[in-house]
Amino acid sequence: MLIQRLLLTFVLTLSSVGFAEAVTLTFKPVQKNDDRQMIDLGAPGPSTGDSILGHGIINDLSGREIGYFEFISFVTDKTANSDIRWLHAQYAFGNDSILIEGAQEFMPNGGKAALNLPSSFAVTGGTGKYAGARGECRVIRITENDFHTACKFQSIKIKI
Repeated sequence: MLIQRLLLTFVLTLSSVGFAEAVTLTFKPVQKNDDRQMIDLGAPGPSTGDSILGHGIINDLSGREIGYFEFISFVTDKTANSDIRWLHAQYAFGNDSILIEGAQEFMPNGGKAALNLPSSFAVTGGTGKYAGARGECRVIRITENDFHTACKFQSIKIKI
């Protein structure tokens, strides 16, 4: 009986939230990396375990500011020519945001992504109108501090 009540409560909660079909959202902001820091957490000097973090603004293609981003990454492997880093980032647009993550190759010793070399990251979640987001973002560094980002993902539309 208790299980039936809990199940009924769960079903009523879901129906009152009003889940609808998934929607596809695509946007292409330009992000400017305003502040970037490297923290030496591994062995002294550039090494596995070091962290690179930062933040910046997101502009639309016309240059209008539409949000901001935050990121943190950790060096998980090093070669003579590159660092492999696990990256977590949030793209925020007011009360709506998406989260991305994944491992990608970067320039060595805390360097940035190579110029004009696309990197793909998984969209692993979101908030607001992007709640439950799942998909992919492709990020490409186009100048010293500017990146072009194109994201395509599914999100659950919630009616409250």
